Amino acid sequence: MRDFERVADFLIPHRRIVHIVVLVISLLMVPGMILALSPIDMESYNMESPELDAREVILKEYPANVVTSGYAVIIREQSKVGTEPHWVYADEFAEYGGDGVGVAEPVGGILNLSVLREISTKAEAARTDPLSEFYRPIISDVTLVQHHGVLTLSDLLRVFMANESLQTRPSLSPMGVPLPPRTNWSDCGALECLMFDDENLTPKRTST
Repeated sequence: MRDFERVADFLIPHRRIVHIVVLVISLLMVPGMILALSPIDMESYNMESPELDAREVILKEYPANVVTSGYAVIIREQSKVGTEPHWVYADEFAEYGGDGVGVAEPVGGILNLSVLREISTKAEAARTDPLSEFYRPIISDVTLVQHHGVLTLSDLLRVFMANESLQTRPSLSPMGVPLPPRTNWSDCGALECLMFDDENLTPKRTST
């Protein structure tokens, strides 16, 4: 405001010219405002392109291209878990414990190591299936790691134990400030930090 006195000294004596200039500039902006507020005529645009043609063919010929198929892994009876994996038959299902009860058997439920390895075996069978070349990538919202077509609880633990998950990597705050990892799989205290696929990993693994 201190330097506005110079501007005022120029504007006040030439106020008539200044008003005319402002009016002319405003009139020049009117056509642009009318064009901006007018509805877009999509038919006047050339919407033909190889990419759009290809998308139209995919949508018509392959209606399931955006469908995500989910596969449920059923916990087998305690005596069956950990045995030679194969298709689970109805007579091998573990009994339903009720709403909110969860899996009581085997000990550890869905996080039981034998159950997790059985899940991994079935996931590997899905990855080697002839249809696997048509799988689409899946990004886990837990680890932010991309997987090809198949994502299981075992994969989440495998990524976490390899220090590759979102929780074990440095991140940034909303202000862009670097933040240290929330946790890690390199400091396991008295235990040795093993990878998920390590043959020495057992439910009762301790350091030696």
